[in-house]
Amino acid sequence: MEPQPPTPPFAAFGRYVDQGTVAVFLQYAGRNIVARPGDRINDQYVLESINERDVTVLYVPLNLRQTLDIGSGR
Repeated sequence: MEPQPPTPPFAAFGRYVDQGTVAVFLQYAGRNIVARPGDRINDQYVLESINERDVTVLYVPLNLRQTLDIGSGR
């Protein structure tokens, strides 16, 4: 059985576009943060992409991707 990444410790709850750059709002550790593709989150995740419905993050320790729905929580 292949190793599986843990559930991300953050939830995506919205996105916006500012001058052509897409960003997502994340709830992490009791606070809201803004992240863009390429940003590192919690030193274990890299935000790879954002589209209309979801966010793709890379769990760095296992080099595995996970997808989070925007607005649906974890």
